[in-house]
Amino acid sequence: MAGNWRHGCWQLGLVVVLGVEAAIASTVKNCVYAQVLPDTTLPVNSTVFSTGNNFTINGGTQAGGNLFHSFSQFSVPTNGSAFFNNAQTIQNIISRVTGSSVSNIDGILRANGTANLFLLNPQGIVFGPNARLNLGGSFVASTASSLNFADGTKFSATTPENAPLLTVSVPIGLQFGENPQRILVQGNGQGLRRMEDPIIDTQNALRVQPNQTLALVGGNVALEGGTLKTAGGQIEIGSIAAPGLVSLIPTSKGFSLNYDNVSSYGDIQLSRAAAVDASGSGGGDIQLRGRQVTLQGGSQIESSTLNTAPGGTLKITASELVEISGSTADNPQDNRRFPSSLSTDNREAGEIPGELTINTRQLIVRNGARVSASTLRAGNGGNINVNASESVQLIGTGISPGGLRSSGLSVQTRGAGNAGNLTINTRRLIIKDGAEASASTFGRGNGGVVSVKAFDSVEVSGTSANGQLRSRLVAGVGNPADILREGSPPPVSATGRGGNLAIATFNLNVTDGAIVAVSSRSTAPNAQGAGNLQVNAKNIRLNNQGAISAETFSGQGGNITLQVEDFLLLRRNSQISATAGTAQQGGNGGNITIDTPFIISAPLENSDITANAFSGQGGKVTINATDIFFLESLSRDELSRQLGRSGTQLDPNRLQTNDITAISQDNPNLNGQVNINTPDIDPSRGLIALPAVVVNSPGLVASNCNAFIGKKGSEFTITGRGGLPLSPDDFLSSDVVWSDTRLSAMTTQRQDLNTSTAKFVARSPVAIAPGGSLTIVPATNWIFNNKGEVTLISQVSDATAEHFTSTSATCLRR
Repeated sequence: MAGNWRHGCWQLGLVVVLGVEAAIASTVKNCVYAQVLPDTTLPVNSTVFSTGNNFTINGGTQAGGNLFHSFSQFSVPTNGSAFFNNAQTIQNIISRVTGSSVSNIDGILRANGTANLFLLNPQGIVFGPNARLNLGGSFVASTASSLNFADGTKFSATTPENAPLLTVSVPIGLQFGENPQRILVQGNGQGLRRMEDPIIDTQNALRVQPNQTLALVGGNVALEGGTLKTAGGQIEIGSIAAPGLVSLIPTSKGFSLNYDNVSSYGDIQLSRAAAVDASGSGGGDIQLRGRQVTLQGGSQIESSTLNTAPGGTLKITASELVEISGSTADNPQDNRRFPSSLSTDNREAGEIPGELTINTRQLIVRNGARVSASTLRAGNGGNINVNASESVQLIGTGISPGGLRSSGLSVQTRGAGNAGNLTINTRRLIIKDGAEASASTFGRGNGGVVSVKAFDSVEVSGTSANGQLRSRLVAGVGNPADILREGSPPPVSATGRGGNLAIATFNLNVTDGAIVAVSSRSTAPNAQGAGNLQVNAKNIRLNNQGAISAETFSGQGGNITLQVEDFLLLRRNSQISATAGTAQQGGNGGNITIDTPFIISAPLENSDITANAFSGQGGKVTINATDIFFLESLSRDELSRQLGRSGTQLDPNRLQTNDITAISQDNPNLNGQVNINTPDIDPSRGLIALPAVVVNSPGLVASNCNAFIGKKGSEFTITGRGGLPLSPDDFLSSDVVWSDTRLSAMTTQRQDLNTSTAKFVARSPVAIAPGGSLTIVPATNWIFNNKGEVTLISQVSDATAEHFTSTSATCLRR
């Protein structure tokens, strides 16, 4: 090879003299991009023999099971190869590049036996569209400065002249220096695995054996249509931005990487239908670690189970952001419409599901992209765990092969196996413009559990642009038509029971046609119905057709439990419903339990709380509240009279009033129950009608005293009804000031009384406690404030409090 290289560079020198620029460009490309050049830094240096674009690498320095090579340049031309001709006893082939050029590899890397191949080039590594691996062991490509060993030895690519005696111990870590350079993988974007054909695969990829590891660890790492593959092995991608150590931990699948000693990360980007696929008989393991991890243009990361072996793990940890967006339709001349996605699906009958975990500050899934863990047949679905310290944002829709597709997070079953669980821990969860977070069943298996803990808020709002898809947070039984719309094969009949949904947050806002639900859309006659929905929140706001639902098309209605610390607000045709069945289907209504100080609506906005049924038993509504505003409980007869009809179709949504109902439309003997427990109000009685005459004032003023005949005496003035309750058992209102002018009048009679006018202010019975909560507090005392006013209070403050007393009228005679 050396003669060939010298001949090429002699040509370069000649054309420089001749000044032929085109020849310079051509020969530079040949010299830079097609060279495997050993240096002279090892005790036993490598030798390279070339035949055309194929290079055979012999020699190197052996230490036990480790074989060391050192190159000043290492690049493999298109359709060429670099063959490491190692002995079968070698366990690790460790190669470094000490020169100043990037390694451009667009051919095949080969080695004998099951040896692992390490390639270090701190200047950067580019894998072209034709780059391939023909290895029996693992492959680790890195722009680290050195490879560290268990005995403390370092095989450095930046200071090769200081290399100590080479070691027989195992490699334990990749040591990075300042400003690590990038790794780029290019490809044709054809490595995607299709949902409808799980057997599809490709050899046109960087690929390792099923029990080995493929690791790319550098500065920024990008896959532009490139493909990384292993049929059940392990894939590791890491991006490092500052000095640090990435540990190598031996496993049954090669190596696992640990980043505990890394302080700063770079970015990982997949674009143009790039693929990272560890799917096999059992799912493999995939780990990505960086600052920002982005997938776009239909790029996919997948670790699916294609047979009966246990599922794998897919873990992404990004210190700043994980963003998944769009589909292959975003790429020029690509009409496949596959979404950008993360997935750990179970395509067959694997009993042990996979696990998908995202740890980041912010997760964004938009424009039809998906994060999924589904099962198609008898196997159980995998789990999705999202931990985003700042926010999770699921936004919009995209176009799938069968039509419109929601962006979002999804665990589901389409067969006899049960769906997995979806867990979201974040500060803010935002689902809008037709996106979803769901745990659904479209088959005989049961739906999974959705658990959301959002410290600040859960905001579910809006629909898709055409209004076809509602934004939704659901654990339910889906409509098979949804699967057909995505272009998948028809599933079995959807008879499984819907999953459960649990939400814990400060504010839950469901607005503009969005829905939070455990509903069932299955029309199968033997459908089991919906699961249970529980919300623990400071406040819940439903507005503009927002809904909390446990409705079913057929089967048992689900149960809804709302624990609300401050208030529940329903506005503009919003609904809380556990209604079961349709005019054609049966089923018993579910139960609704609400515990909150206040339930608030506005008149004539058609916001309802319903636990109805058609032919089955009506459900049960239990409300424990301090007060309910503008919602009224209606019996079946009352609803019938207001609708002006009897019999069926007693739908409270036909009224503009705000109603609470639990009826059976077809059978009056199967009506449900509405139990409202409030200390001071019965919604069935409506508003209290106050008397026109507030009080008989002459009866309250003594008339048997003549001491002030002919003079200005005391006065007792009553204005409105704000200062006096309707009865001793009622609370004070807040709309009127009660003034006592007697002291002021007496001052005009007696100059020695130097006292300002005293006012009694009746405070509202509804007080705002620290933290913003609303509390009912009756006035029990009064105080003089610094203005000489008398103020009614609910408890003794720092000021001097006076208790109300009454004395009999007396007259002083002179």
